[in-house]
Amino acid sequence: MDEIKLLKDNHNRVIEELKSEHSTQIEYIKQMKNQEASMFDGSEMYSKKLESNLETLALNTHILQSLGEKVSQNYDVLAKSRESTIESKEKEIILMRKTLEKSRESAENERSQMMALVRSLELKLAEQSTNASEDRWALQQASATLTARAAAIEREADYHRSVLEREREQLKTLKESLLAEQEKTMMQLTEEKLQLQKEKARFETTCKLTNTYEIEKMKAEAESAIQTAKELTEKVNNERAQLQRQKNELDSLRRNLVERERELEEKEVELEFLVQDAQTKLKEDKKVLMEAKRMEGLYKERLQELQSQAALLSSREKKLAEEKVLLSRERVALYTQLKSNKNCALCKADEDSSKSEHYGLKNQETFTKVK
Repeated sequence: MDEIKLLKDNHNRVIEELKSEHSTQIEYIKQMKNQEASMFDGSEMYSKKLESNLETLALNTHILQSLGEKVSQNYDVLAKSRESTIESKEKEIILMRKTLEKSRESAENERSQMMALVRSLELKLAEQSTNASEDRWALQQASATLTARAAAIEREADYHRSVLEREREQLKTLKESLLAEQEKTMMQLTEEKLQLQKEKARFETTCKLTNTYEIEKMKAEAESAIQTAKELTEKVNNERAQLQRQKNELDSLRRNLVERERELEEKEVELEFLVQDAQTKLKEDKKVLMEAKRMEGLYKERLQELQSQAALLSSREKKLAEEKVLLSRERVALYTQLKSNKNCALCKADEDSSKSEHYGLKNQETFTKVK
């Protein structure tokens, strides 16, 4: 803007100088004309030629002035247009630079956040992988232990089932035997009771006929039979109680086996849940890692886009600098052309003035000689 204003001021100053010089020459020529008119009233040819030169000079001055004004106007319009274009481009470039800087800062912040997130996810994934490996190893150990325990418990359960089945068969056989024996004993007791009743009746019938020794003997035999029946009954009751105890023990053993099987099933369910939970965590970690890789790809695309914008901005800045250099060259060329036109006009005016002075001196000498 300062160069254009300076060039415009120089141009206006040159125009004013030309006007002043032309006005001075016109005044000088008019004075010479008046002097020559007073000195050479009869020199019409010189006056006509001088008038023609004055008209030519005035016409040239007018043409030069019009040309200067037109050039100045065209140059002002062109300069303003190009300056407006350059200013708008500079503003656009400044805006693009600010936008690019903001984008760079935003991308850098996103990159920092992304790198922190990736590092955090990597650490978390490594930790979870380690924990998953440890959990997997522990689960494998627990699974192997539970499998071994399950096999041992199953073998023990099979053994106890077979033992229980054998004992059940034995108890069944023993029970049948005891029932048969008990029935037999009850029949014997019934028969013995009937026999005792018969003996008692017979004893009561014949007590009066027998002596005391026989009565005592029969009484002893009866008491011995009663004692034998009591012992047999007690033995049967003891065997029945022992069978009941064995049955209770078998029931308790069966309940223990059922309880151990239930605990084993619960541990198997818990182990399956832990395995599923570990697999779910691994899937979630893989999903998070894939999301992090996707975000990293988006960041790389954004970075490439910013680099492309930076290259485009650099190219536009370079083009704008070239346009500024071209505009400066055009200013210099225009200034040189105006200066050359000024010099040409002054040279022509000086030549015409010299011819006029030479012709006036020559006429004056002729007039002096004639006088």
